[in-house]
Amino acid sequence: MKNTLEIQAAEILPQEIGNRILDFERKCAGVAEMQIDLTNEARLIGLMVQQWTGGHKQIDFEFFQRHQHQLPKACTFERLKKFVHLANRLPEPATHIEQTRRVWQMEFQAGGMLALPERTEPQQRIGVSPYTELVNAIGIVRNIIVRWDRDQPLRSWDAETRLNVKLQLQPLMDLHREL
Repeated sequence: MKNTLEIQAAEILPQEIGNRILDFERKCAGVAEMQIDLTNEARLIGLMVQQWTGGHKQIDFEFFQRHQHQLPKACTFERLKKFVHLANRLPEPATHIEQTRRVWQMEFQAGGMLALPERTEPQQRIGVSPYTELVNAIGIVRNIIVRWDRDQPLRSWDAETRLNVKLQLQPLMDLHREL
């Protein structure tokens, strides 16, 4: 198997790797440009809705009800509101991908205008050894106790709290003794 990988690696030309990297970067730039274009298109739709409503910064539900027969069914009040909100958030057209990221996240994805791909396979838990799980849990408990002691020193705890914590820590004390 090792020889096969070495032969395959020897046959791959550095030029091909470089070309693939450049092609990948070109495609990424194309995606960024498309995202900027789509953001600006959504902004323009919002500005058009504002103009249609007489220059108002928000769309009024009564206005929508009076005129919704002029719109395709897909143009719901909620959808028009999202476009208007996006236009209000972007006073100028977007020119950089950074300007569009927050808009995409807040307006398109959270607002339901852009569906995120759903996970089709079940999530697999990364194998964590019992040792790692125990050490992590003990660390969490230790941090809680340190914070609690800082805010409310142990000596100020009432008798019932002390007893309950002591009983909960007993298995750890037993483990400590055995080690």
